[in-house]
Parts: sequence; C-alpha cells; structure tokens
Amino acid sequence: MDGKRVLFSPVGNSDPINDNYDGPMLHIIRHYSPHTVVLFMSKEIAKYHHSDDRYVKAIKHVAPDTRVEIEESDIENAHDFDAFSESFSDIIKRIKEKFSDSEILVNVSSGTAQMQTALCILAAAGTVKIKPVQVSTHRERSNYGKPEYDIEKEIKNNLDDPVHEQPVKNRCIEPPIKNHIQAFAASQIRKFISEYDYNAALHVASERSGMFDKAFISMLEMASERMSFNLKRYSDMKKAFGDSCFPLPYNDYTKLLEYYLIMRILKKKGMIADYMIRLSPLGAEIGGKYLLNKYGFDLSSCLIDDRLDKSRIPAEVWEHIENKKFFEEPSFVCLKEVIDLIRAFAKQRGDGTAADVLNKLENMRIAEEKVRNLAAHHLKAITLELVRNKTGISIDTLDRQVRDSIVACSNGMIKNDNFNLYERMNKLLIEKIM
Repeated sequence: MDGKRVLFSPVGNSDPINDNYDGPMLHIIRHYSPHTVVLFMSKEIAKYHHSDDRYVKAIKHVAPDTRVEIEESDIENAHDFDAFSESFSDIIKRIKEKFSDSEILVNVSSGTAQMQTALCILAAAGTVKIKPVQVSTHRERSNYGKPEYDIEKEIKNNLDDPVHEQPVKNRCIEPPIKNHIQAFAASQIRKFISEYDYNAALHVASERSGMFDKAFISMLEMASERMSFNLKRYSDMKKAFGDSCFPLPYNDYTKLLEYYLIMRILKKKGMIADYMIRLSPLGAEIGGKYLLNKYGFDLSSCLIDDRLDKSRIPAEVWEHIENKKFFEEPSFVCLKEVIDLIRAFAKQRGDGTAADVLNKLENMRIAEEKVRNLAAHHLKAITLELVRNKTGISIDTLDRQVRDSIVACSNGMIKNDNFNLYERMNKLLIEKIM
C-alpha cells in the first residue's frame, strides 16, 4: 500500500495484542504502515500506558519508524458520546493541518461502540476527509482485554507476527460507507447552493472530488465566479448552463443585470448594508444606459481617465444643469450627476416622459445618501426598519423600482423574467449533484 498515511486511533481493551493476535490498532499499523499514529486514550487506558508503555512498545516492534503521538484524556466514562465526539473532531482537524499531504486513516474497531460511531459520523460528515478502517477479530467475535499484561510475552506470542512463519490474514476492512459519505456531502452541497453559498458548496465537492463529476465541480467554480461578479468566463458559463441561466450575449447590459442579481441575493440573505452600498454604482449605470437609449448621449464620451469632464457636455444641455457645482472638478460619475444630466436633457428637449425614471433614480439617490453612507462610515446595523425610517419607503419598494429602472433603460435587452436566473442555475446545479 503506497502513499503517506497517518493513523488516528482510539485505544481499547483489545489493544495492542489480545489472545495472541494483533489488536485493531496494531493490525492497521502492520498493514498500512502509517508514518505517524495518534493514539487517543481515555483515563483508564492512559493508566495502562503509564504502567508499562505497552502500546508504544508493540508499535515499535511492528513498525520501528512509525512516530507515536499520545492524546490523553481525563474522560472517565468512555461510553459518553458527547464527552469525546468534539475532541475527536478537534484532534482530526489538527492532524489535517499538521500532515496536510497525508491520507488520514481512523481506526473504527478500537475503543467503545460510541467512539467507533463518532468516527464513522465524522467520516460521513466530510468536514475533513478521512478513511475509516475496520479490523475483524481473528475469531470473528469480540476481544476482551485485561489489566494484567506482560507486553514482552504478548509480543513474542503474537501469531500475526511473520516470525512465526504461518499464513497471516489481513483482517483490515475499509467499510463501505462511501455511499453514506456521498449522500451526506450531496446534502451539504444542496443546502449551500440553495443559500447561494457556492464557495462552500465547491469546498465540499472538491474535498470529495472522486465522488462528483468534474464537469459539476467546474460548474460550481463558475457559479462562485458569477457570484463574485467575475464574468471573464461568461462564454464558458453560458455554454455549461445554457440560455435558461445565461440568456443574454455578453455585453454591458449583461454586466448590469449580473451586478443587480448579486444585489438581489444580498437582499434575500438579509445583507441590507451590502445591498445599499451597491446602489450608487448601479444607479449611475442605469442612468447612463437611459441617457444612451433615450437621448443618444454616450456618457463615456464625457470621461477622461474615468472622470466626468464638464467641458464635454453639450452646451445646450449644460445650460439646463441645475447643480453645476457638482461638475466643477473632474470626478468619478456618481448617481446625482447622472440624474442632473437626465433632467437637463429632458428639459432641453421638452421631454416629460423621463419623470418616472427620474423619480425612481431619485429614490435610489436618497437611499444612497441617507442609508448607504451610514452603512459605509458608521458602526451601525442597517435594518429594514432603518431603511424605511430614513427613506420613507420599504426596501421591497425600493428594489422593485430598481428592477423597473433596469428594464426601462435596457432597450428591450433585459426582461422581468431575467431576475430569477440564479434560481434557474441553482435548480440545474442541484439536478446535477448525483
């Protein structure tokens, strides 16, 4: 058996040698050759260890190069599941951190039934990838240890030792709990996907990469990048998920929609401050698209190094700008400047149809000024009640106006049924888990 391995093993009364045969702990070491073994000892077992060093002596006889680490516990009732289950989890996490390049084996035959069950649960949970190993007894019945112990005699009479020149059976079994592990991992992944936590879903799937299709793991990576607004792989995403999840060609309207979809998820998850902080760049982008489609004015033509230059605003429009002081110094485009530009174009052309969009953008600006800045600069919880009190409208009303503005500015590219694209993606991901 090739590869680097470390063994975590509770120590029970059948260890290290019992009835002239290896106990489970020693038998696993004999056949898996771990470079390190971590022994977990209850208070009772620790007494035996200190009395004659029986466990380390037996291990060194079988595997002289194996390093032994001892985890002593003051637990007196080894049948108390809650007393040691958390300890097992903590120890295994430390083993993973210390031996990150090694496979972790766990002995699920030594110790009490509660210890064995706890380790099987940890294997199925998949928090840390571990391989359970079971050892059948040489007589297919339970072994019983005893305090009176002559370790030198036990080593000499151990019939599992090749020196006796008799056929030796490998009694190690890797119990078939893979299906349980996979089912548990799949359940975790479904939960994370439904909560839009694609990074967590990807972590679980990657830890159990052999259980899940590579294409599925790649799709989780794409979903994670989508949620991070990293759209560089948009064409790959569209190909993998199809038009039902990515109906738009990749363009500025796609970026506008995708940015809002992230905001929508933040709102659904109750992350109101994060939602409000994103309002200003979204509103400015909506306003810029409205200027282009309504008046044929490309806001980017007024930018120098991404900053708004008033000298590039048409003179006939400039005279209708109400807050000219906002434009005195070149600055990054903000929602309030975009609103002023839309209002100036509407006045210059005698257009009364812009009132509805202007009203919605103005509500976004009010929310930005009264809530967004509060969220960005103060240690204060941003709640639904606070948004209503500060702005006079509910977050749901504000969000509905945002969606309406996106549709209005998109020249037919974005439709109302595009706002559930993440739910469609989640449905497809969940279907492909198993």
